[in-house]
Amino acid sequence: MYYAHSTNAQDKKTWQLLEDHLENVANLASEFAKEFNADKLGYTAGLLHDIGKYSPEFQKRLAGANIRVDHSTAGAKEAGKLYGTFQSCILEYIITGHHGGLLNYGSKEGGLEERLSRSFLPDYSAYKSEILAPDLNKVRPNLTPIHNQMGFAISFYTRMLFSCLVDADFLDTEQFLSPDKSFLRGQYESSDKLFLKFDKYMKTKLSTAEDNPINRYRREIYEQCIEKAELPSQMFSLTVPTGGGKTLSSMAFALNHLKKYNLNRIFYVIPYTSIIEQNADVFRKIFGNQNVLEHHTNYDPKNEKSENTDTAQEKLKLSSENWDIPIIVTTNVQFFESLFPIEFLDVASCIILQKV
Repeated sequence: MYYAHSTNAQDKKTWQLLEDHLENVANLASEFAKEFNADKLGYTAGLLHDIGKYSPEFQKRLAGANIRVDHSTAGAKEAGKLYGTFQSCILEYIITGHHGGLLNYGSKEGGLEERLSRSFLPDYSAYKSEILAPDLNKVRPNLTPIHNQMGFAISFYTRMLFSCLVDADFLDTEQFLSPDKSFLRGQYESSDKLFLKFDKYMKTKLSTAEDNPINRYRREIYEQCIEKAELPSQMFSLTVPTGGGKTLSSMAFALNHLKKYNLNRIFYVIPYTSIIEQNADVFRKIFGNQNVLEHHTNYDPKNEKSENTDTAQEKLKLSSENWDIPIIVTTNVQFFESLFPIEFLDVASCIILQKV
């Protein structure tokens, strides 16, 4: 029997089987990556990410031995044996980095090239008795270069897959080790309910608004936003003077566009925390605390006051880890650092292009 995570039980009856963990992570990563048509690569990454735990050395470590074992290089090396250059290169990056972050390729110590060239790894070949790696020979992403920068497109695609794998691995591990915490995740209302809440709020607001020129302009802007939400997804701009009702009109657009195209989340990305706080307060009033995350350095979920305060605060804290909540209001810096973390240097693109 091979295990992924241990408990205090000496008889190992409550330990998590490694095969179960790999399948769980593979399915979760595939589900996440399906949003950008990368489900097969996501599944494969999940299946291979921890095969280094099949080594006798790692199993001894789980049992209490004070030894260090490299368990994340094995899946990357195996991907290099199983798949073509393009698929294997992406998998090598995200599997080796699933605990410590994406690596530079050519760094002398600890770079991806050095990790993959290690001559000695604990024997993990037992994985073949439980895991069957899928065929990826026909899998290639349909990428659209931005300003002819295919390298950037590949790099971004790699980071997205990396995010899917890391989140899937963390969530399955949490579910096994901290089921009570895991239970609190994802407890928010559906987009249909949010739509109905907003519609009810706006009908009341519009019906009770004073009939004057400014409010007539606000209504016109609001109605135009709803109308434009029917257009295909693209870049839109909303230019309205201060006091023109941008907060509610833009939300009307976002909700209708989300409903039209079956999207999942709404991000309000704003440069100033003072504006963020104002908008987040409006949204919490309409949708409820459980559906809105305000995420920036000045915000602390502990300041939220509601029924079951401790539980509500914990839910918001958990949602800040992976933004699994319908409406996120955050800063430009927070948003872009989630896409381009400082420690994840943009080297994947140039290396992949060189190898292809």
